[in-house]
Amino acid sequence: MYKIVLVEDELSLNNLLKNYLEKEGYNVVTFTKGQDALDYIEKYNDINVWILDIMLEDDITGYD
Repeated sequence: MYKIVLVEDELSLNNLLKNYLEKEGYNVVTFTKGQDALDYIEKYNDINVWILDIMLEDDITGYD
């Protein structure tokens, strides 16, 4: 099963995308803060796809 990490700070869009991807059979891990996603990278390397919001509201953007 593919693992997708979704980083989206708008909670309703985060939930919508997560639900849709899970219905398609993907394992989805979500974050609303960029720093939390970066911390996750340091612990896990079994990620197949990242979906990033470029304009996050915290100090870290999708480009970072």
